[in-house]
Amino acid sequence: MNWTTAITTLLSNHRQPQNSGQPLTLTRQQILSLLHYAAPPSATDWQLEASRAFDELQAQGEILAGMGKRYCIAPPTVLARSQEDMASLRFQGDRAYLPLVHQTLKTNQSQQETLIRPSGQNFQRVQADLQRIGVCLMTVEDSLQELPQPRQPRILRSPLEDNPFFMYPEIEVYKPQALKSQPERWQPRSSYSTQALTSDLLLKLPTGEYLWLREGKFYELEPETAVLTMFAQDAAAEELLPIEWDEAPGRLHLQGIILPGAYARWLWRLSDSDPDRYRTRLVLPAYRPLIKEAFVRLGCQLV
Repeated sequence: MNWTTAITTLLSNHRQPQNSGQPLTLTRQQILSLLHYAAPPSATDWQLEASRAFDELQAQGEILAGMGKRYCIAPPTVLARSQEDMASLRFQGDRAYLPLVHQTLKTNQSQQETLIRPSGQNFQRVQADLQRIGVCLMTVEDSLQELPQPRQPRILRSPLEDNPFFMYPEIEVYKPQALKSQPERWQPRSSYSTQALTSDLLLKLPTGEYLWLREGKFYELEPETAVLTMFAQDAAAEELLPIEWDEAPGRLHLQGIILPGAYARWLWRLSDSDPDRYRTRLVLPAYRPLIKEAFVRLGCQLV
């Protein structure tokens, strides 16, 4: 069973009743419950394998996460190397649009192929054709400029009524520290005094949700906002996150690293997985300067 295919297909097939052009949002438990029917009868560890595939798709940006562990498939996007190089395009996101993309571009390929070879290769014409069916086409360089800058939360929802410190003793606090990995920067709340827990702190509940502490009030954050906040706090503390980068072979090691969804989607479009190393991406020479620029924009230190 290919769980990544099963998950993307499931989320792409569940549509909003009043607007079939939009995918439904499902909770993680709903997704796992639906996948149960696709599990081989003899499989005893299917849920663990499905969860790993689920986390990998989230890291790739194929699926988007919201509050309350709710997820949906990412919007359909097609990426070109440049306006002059249209020989092979990469599709990512909502698979419900993929057959229509092949039909529109007259590819004569299998409608499930995500590497697309259009019959016409004029960028403006292909872009206009895809826009008519609700699919975005952009170049690698254009997509880099659309990546969000790390920042602390600006627009906050209503604060929580209950104090989570009383409800979750295992809350963790994000603290940038020199030469520490991203997981190591999450410190247990028990290691802080009450006076040290001041305003503008990023917190993580044991259930995986993120909170923002400001002026004594707690606000729930969407995962994308929380991850951008992590990198913003690294930059403010001048403790940039080190990421292992073997430039000669173009090997980027991301074990234990959570990237903002926009950066993950962008990076996965420009790289391939290393079959021998989990969460390691292989980057072609033409894309390496752009990869380095993106990580500088994010506020990381490639080492």
